[in-house]
This record gives sequence, C-alpha cells and structure tokens, in this order.
Amino acid sequence: KNDKESEKDKNKDKGTERVSNAASSRGFIEALNVYFDSDDATLTNSYNEQIIELVNRYDFSDGSAYQIIIIGHTDNDGDENYNLILSKKRAETVRRKLETFGAKYEQIEVYYYGEWKPLKDNDNKEQKRFNRRVEIQVLKK
Repeated sequence: KNDKESEKDKNKDKGTERVSNAASSRGFIEALNVYFDSDDATLTNSYNEQIIELVNRYDFSDGSAYQIIIIGHTDNDGDENYNLILSKKRAETVRRKLETFGAKYEQIEVYYYGEWKPLKDNDNKEQKRFNRRVEIQVLKK
C-alpha cells in the first residue's frame, strides 16, 4: 500500500474517513466524517483535533474562497422526528466547533437528514454506527 492508503486505513480505524479530490468540477476539495455514539451529539477529543487540522489547512478569513457544508445523520433507532432533531444537534455541534477554530458562520451551510440518508443498511449495530455521523465537506467557491 502507498502512504495515502495506509493513512486512510488508519483514519478508518479511528472512525473517520478523509477523502481528497481537488479535480472535482463542483469545487469539492475534502471531506471528513465525524461519527457519534448512539443518541449522542458530543464530539470526542480526537475529532476536535481533526477539525482543528481541517480548519488550519484552509484560509477561512473574511472573503475566503472556501465554504464548508455540514450534513447531519442518524441511524434508524427511535422515532423519525427525534432522529431529525438529533441529526440537527450533531450538525450544529460540528458547526460550533468549526467556528471555534476559525471558520466563519457565513462560510458554513448546515443540512440534516435524520435517518433518511444512511451510509450503510441499518441491519445491525456495526452498520448503524456508520450512519450516526456528520459529514464535513470543504469546497472552493
């Protein structure tokens, strides 16, 4: 494996997945998935560090050419409306953390889908854990 594949494997073990694609026609640059415990919207310290690193890689000063899209998700345990609210709480937690580390409110768009857009089937505990996430996408305007 090359270094990038090894790094991706290491990040997957931590519950994260980082993707880089500067050639995208939509301006997509990088994504980071932040995973959560069941029925929780709290960030762990390892995610705090990864978010700091993400924000520090780009210039988010006023007039910056970068934008962040945050998308909150849940597994399908519990009530559909509750999960929609939980996905919003997770997304807003990540937004506040990004702002704390230097991204501006105006540079961040927040979406939340509850259980409606799973990454994997919700058939078992292992797969559900991948659905309890917030996607952070960095784009160039």
